[in-house]
Amino acid sequence: MRLLKNKIFFLSLIFMFSFCITPVSAAGVMQKEKTYTSTDKKKEYKFNENITENGDKYKLYNVDYQIVKEEPETENRAVSYIKKSRMLESGEAYEPKQTIVVNGITYHLEYSQREEVTADEEYTQTVTGYTDYASEEAALNAPLHKTVKTVNKKTNKTEDVDCDYRGISSLPAQWEDSVINITFIAYDKQYFAWQGILIKKNVKTPLLGYDEQIIKSIGGNTNDYKIQSVSWKGKAYTNSHGTKCRDAVAKVKRKINRYRVSYQGEIRNNAKRGIYYTITYSGIKKVETGKTLYTIKATAIYKSVSNKTAIIAGLTVGVVLAIVLAVGIIYSLKQKQKK
Repeated sequence: MRLLKNKIFFLSLIFMFSFCITPVSAAGVMQKEKTYTSTDKKKEYKFNENITENGDKYKLYNVDYQIVKEEPETENRAVSYIKKSRMLESGEAYEPKQTIVVNGITYHLEYSQREEVTADEEYTQTVTGYTDYASEEAALNAPLHKTVKTVNKKTNKTEDVDCDYRGISSLPAQWEDSVINITFIAYDKQYFAWQGILIKKNVKTPLLGYDEQIIKSIGGNTNDYKIQSVSWKGKAYTNSHGTKCRDAVAKVKRKINRYRVSYQGEIRNNAKRGIYYTITYSGIKKVETGKTLYTIKATAIYKSVSNKTAIIAGLTVGVVLAIVLAVGIIYSLKQKQKK
């Protein structure tokens, strides 16, 4: 009986000991975040391998990267804008603006240059224009005047110039792609019919050798149309009248004749004397570099290496063990006293 009590006692001690030394998870974890930009989507941020927070030491365990934004990279570039004043009369005052905005860019005055101009001779500039027509008849009925928009090389301004008819000329013909649609009607079990022409239903190339008939079917001629190929277009079908049919398509080159009606006029500027100002402005323009700018969020995971909690847990285990040992000694002494 005493042996049994001793065994129970020591088993209780072992159980208490096992319970007391159960590992305590005391590894502290800390996160550090850094958001930065780079044109390299794989650019890594250099975190410190070791840090100290509130007296605890932490070691870098892992870094996670996440791209949170993508946008074109831009850079500031210096740009200039040159503006020329209208021609001023001698003695006419002119004050350039200090700041101007052009296409969303703000420019600031750098300097202006005064230039005296004496145009002793009048300026004449020949202006020509034309209109193309697809038929000679249309060209013959063209208007006798045409307004031509052109740049006055003297003033560098766009002007509308009234030009007169000068004649008609033929242009080299052009060939464009076109198609002619063909519908066959069943003649009997073996043949299809089209405009009196019979072809076998199982023929691979319908109307082979009938180029002239195909062209004439649309009112054309062999000078203006050239057959490139003829092929079936889908399978046989029954139309709304209950007739068996099958479609084909002829690919053709169509000749386009063109006629040009020419016009001519002139710009005439009288002789003038005056002053021009050339004003130079400077500004900053944002331009894309052609690269992509990535906004990257880096999250660093640190784990505690000083582990205060583990030390406290170790002390707790030591105290419990000491208490258990003391209880065991007292129990043994009482057993001896009973003897």
